[in-house]
Amino acid sequence: MLSDYNLYYIIIPICSVVLLSWILMYAVTDSGPSDKLDLTDPDTHIVITGGSSGIGLTTALSLRSKGCSVTIIARNKAKLEEAKADVDSKTVGKAGKLYIMSADVSNKEQIEEAINLSATQHNNRIDALIASAGITRPGRFEDVEISMFEKMMQINYLGVVYTTLAVLPYMKKQLRGRVLYVSSD
Repeated sequence: MLSDYNLYYIIIPICSVVLLSWILMYAVTDSGPSDKLDLTDPDTHIVITGGSSGIGLTTALSLRSKGCSVTIIARNKAKLEEAKADVDSKTVGKAGKLYIMSADVSNKEQIEEAINLSATQHNNRIDALIASAGITRPGRFEDVEISMFEKMMQINYLGVVYTTLAVLPYMKKQLRGRVLYVSSD
């Protein structure tokens, strides 16, 4: 018999694959003649937070495989370097570029600096943001410390707000852009 704990580790990967498929389908769905993202164009630039592992890394690999340029942002520099090496090794010969930036999405100044540097490295262009950074603390509600709830709100909510606010000026200047929010548990 499966325990709730084991079931959690079966359902989450399945949901992640379904969610990733939906994200990629949404990113290329044409909702207007000028709205379609050309994921094979190396000038298309997509920023992914939480890109050093999990859904963010899988998304970065998938998008980079299509040929567009991707910036992955995460806190841990060592994991970012590993992620870059992994994605680069699996996307040899693709025209777009892969950038990595170390920043904590819950720190407004850090994420603004990372987004600005990312845009600067790619002709002041950001075509899409995939906000995938997040944390969770599985457990019974009553057993989770209030400090963990506060940390989750800082990263999962304010991190998305700070990142979205940082990319908006670039998208408004381009008169286009996509923002996708990813959540899992």
